[in-house]
Amino acid sequence: MHLPGTAMDCKAAFRRRFAFIDDVDPDAFRAASDFMTSGQLAEDLVRPIDEGSHPLPELADRYDLRDLVDQYFDKMIKREALTEKSAARVLELALHSNANSSRDLAAAFLASHPTSTLHSGAFFTLSPEAAFVVLSRDDLRLSPPRFGARHYHEREVLRLVDLWVEKNAAQVEKAGLLVKAVRLELFSFADLTSFQYELGSLQALGPVRAQLTSATASTLKRRLALPLPADDGLAEPLRKRKRTLLADPVTEEIQRKILRATLDLCGAVFPALDAATGAETERSL
Repeated sequence: MHLPGTAMDCKAAFRRRFAFIDDVDPDAFRAASDFMTSGQLAEDLVRPIDEGSHPLPELADRYDLRDLVDQYFDKMIKREALTEKSAARVLELALHSNANSSRDLAAAFLASHPTSTLHSGAFFTLSPEAAFVVLSRDDLRLSPPRFGARHYHEREVLRLVDLWVEKNAAQVEKAGLLVKAVRLELFSFADLTSFQYELGSLQALGPVRAQLTSATASTLKRRLALPLPADDGLAEPLRKRKRTLLADPVTEEIQRKILRATLDLCGAVFPALDAATGAETERSL
């Protein structure tokens, strides 16, 4: 948004607004001042993607100059075609400057361009926050376990998190953030019930295993507590990622009935989900 009045008035108001600031890059200050009067950002003020610092969008974000932030990132991205490396850099910069549309563009690129192997690639250079954004996307694509396969099981996302933690051991305390991007509701009953054994192969996730165990137990309880479908049909399929391979619904329903019957024999009590309201009510399975 531009300041009202003449060009001189705009520049004077802008300088008064930021006169008390002593940590602003002088070039960024002048560029922001000019933008306030013209509404246009000169191409030569936009630094290359791989430049070490980008003070202008940082200043613009700091004082909520959203138009300036958006123009800066638009020009920067249009200047060169995105690659894995440049998309990772754009994603980090966009998160830092709250450039939401550019954040989504870069994250979508990384999510839909898997590396040739899960053991290398720009994904492992991302900060925890940036990696979380990529893993959270519905259009996430992973290198499939079998050549030519188009879909993947959600549990492979967890293995990718484990590899990220392994390669970023200094940030292991942030692993819990990445784990939140794993959609346990898309795991099969077989995956959920064998999860404790699976954890043994995910060595890097040691510090967040308790979090995973708790989340898995909660997911399993909720899945079991859903009302049984009518005899003439199966439960509605879960909303999934575009490329997630779901378990066979017939097999899932058979396993759910077996687990419910087993728990009922053991006298287990779980919070049941009311079919009409979705509210939890405690009853025996």
